[in-house]
Amino acid sequence: MPLVTLRVDPETKARMDRLEAVNWSEILRERIFEVLERESRKNRMEALRLMERLSRKSPAGWD
Repeated sequence: MPLVTLRVDPETKARMDRLEAVNWSEILRERIFEVLERESRKNRMEALRLMERLSRKSPAGWD
């Protein structure tokens, strides 16, 4: 599995370290997946709107 590195400021890291039971890698993987899914849905909706716009009938007199 590829490795992704994340940098946080020292205060954030200290706060994260205090929460030993939290699996930060899993939280970040889930959040990345959520963002990718949201962006994919947004792109599909934009493509659908474009297809609908392009499939509308042309005004009378246009060939």
